[in-house]
Amino acid sequence: MAASGQTLDQAKRAFEAQQYAEAARLFEEARQQDPACEISFYLGITRYRLHQVDSALIAFQEAVKCNPKLTLAYIALGEGYAERGNDGEALAAYERALRLEPENAAALRGAAALYLRAKLNEKAVAALELLVKQEPADAQAHADLGAAYFGTSNLEGSEREFEAALKLNPKFAAALIVHQFGDPTVHDGVPNMIQDKKTLKDYDNVELVINGDGLGNPASKIRKYNLMTDSKVYPFIHFRNIKIFFLNQWEKRGHFDKPPLSLEEIFGIKPLPGGLKVLEKPNVVIIA
Repeated sequence: MAASGQTLDQAKRAFEAQQYAEAARLFEEARQQDPACEISFYLGITRYRLHQVDSALIAFQEAVKCNPKLTLAYIALGEGYAERGNDGEALAAYERALRLEPENAAALRGAAALYLRAKLNEKAVAALELLVKQEPADAQAHADLGAAYFGTSNLEGSEREFEAALKLNPKFAAALIVHQFGDPTVHDGVPNMIQDKKTLKDYDNVELVINGDGLGNPASKIRKYNLMTDSKVYPFIHFRNIKIFFLNQWEKRGHFDKPPLSLEEIFGIKPLPGGLKVLEKPNVVIIA
């Protein structure tokens, strides 16, 4: 066996033994002996396992430059770019992989996640329909397809896919986040950004989150938050969110609370000067 082949075998054995630093050294040595395209890919995977994402991306780029048809390297590029928060480059890599292998499950899954994040729901639907056809037992794929269908107003399809996800995995918990939980039939001053809230009820494996958003002075925010999150009126609420807008770059547009609530006021430890206080502590505080 040639020296390069022996070194490559040693590198692979070190990788399988999770000795990633040694594997990286050996893959580097093997690449110097034989600049085969797959060695750059192996080196990239090893660097990725060592949490050296930038170095891994360089190796993956070298691999696809060497072999533009190396699908696995494009998928690895997609994962690396996504971890770095570079969604555009990540999506381009996944789409390049899909041009080579249109039914590659890893590429479909990666691309669909980015489509959903970018609210490109129609593209997400196309990718996820292919994915669930290939992997019908994948509960997460069904749940993601349900979300994509919902984004395209296909409510029947959305319900079907969410039910499929729960049937496959009864412990698969879904979260329904309702923004501005006002009741249009009650003139209580709470915004009504989502209608028909009275139809909400407790569903198995669905965590209902009520999000108290919107600008306002402390008294207005607490009054609306208390109305939206009253467990006596809405006993099925699992989590409560409140959003606080601090003075920021949008000041000229008035996008900040005047003044923002203090932490003691947010969690009901301290009442406002008039005695008004948060009655049920939020589970999540969103700072904008």
